[in-house]
Amino acid sequence: MQLVTGRQCSEKAAGTLGTMLLMCQDWREDF
Repeated sequence: MQLVTGRQCSEKAAGTLGTMLLMCQDWREDF
């Protein structure tokens, strides 16, 4: 039984503002 946690981040461009937003999503897997 192993628990793996991490964070997955992706950059998305906000077209109107022309700025980069960093979208992060937490993930966890149970084995």
